[in-house]
Parts: sequence; structure tokens; C-alpha cells
Amino acid sequence: MNEIENLEHLLADFIAAVHRVEWKPPMAVMNFFPTNCCSVASFFLGNLLQARGLGKWHIVNGVSANGNHDWLRSESGIRIDATSHQFGVEPFVALGPSPLEETFQPQQVIALTRWTQAHRDAYAMLLPELPPRESCSPHFEGGS
Repeated sequence: MNEIENLEHLLADFIAAVHRVEWKPPMAVMNFFPTNCCSVASFFLGNLLQARGLGKWHIVNGVSANGNHDWLRSESGIRIDATSHQFGVEPFVALGPSPLEETFQPQQVIALTRWTQAHRDAYAMLLPELPPRESCSPHFEGGS
């Protein structure tokens, strides 16, 4: 498997895990995944990717006349959007611009370090629902 395929598998595992958790306040918004939880999901997935040694990631916030949307971008230019299906676009991993960047113009970059203690606590609820790190491709173990 190549890098994109490995990230796609992790994205699918992440989405399945999100649906298995019974989310409590203040992260109860995740019970409505993918609707209105792009920021929280991006913090969770971005930190998961970095914890597994899959590169450096940050959140891109895009704005349209109807609102905003967040997705992940790596230092190498890969985009991952775990909540794009709320806009009729399948969740994706892609090298290059997000299919939603025409609708949501990138306005700011948000560091993953800006997550709150509430994010960290909820992330800890998600981790047991994910496949163990050992199930990642050896190609990515320890890489950055």
C-alpha cells in the first residue's frame, strides 16, 4: 500500500470509531458526526496521525458565505477531510487541494496544539475504539 492508501484506511477506521463512542458533553456534538463537528474531528484525527508518526498536520479553516469548514493538511500537502460527507463529498485523503476549497476559501491555519483539555479527554475515549498502532503499515512506523 502507498501512503495515500494507508491514510485512507486509517481515516475509515477513525470514522468507524467515532460512531462507536457514546459522546458526552462537552463533545456531545460528535454524536451528530459528520454534521457540525469538523473542528473537533480534525483535532482528534490530526493528533492521532501525529501520534502514530504519520507526519506533521494542522487544521485549515475555510470560510464560505454560508459558514465555515475545517479539514487537515500535512506539511507535505496531503489533505484529509473526515467530515466532508456532510456536504455530499465522500471523506477523502488527497494530495493537493480539497474538493471543498472552491466552496470554503482557506482563511487560517490552526495548530493542533490549540486543543483544549476537553478535547484531550474526549480523544482518550476514542483511542480504545481504534485499531492498535501495530496495525499501521510498517512503512509509516516512526516516520514523520
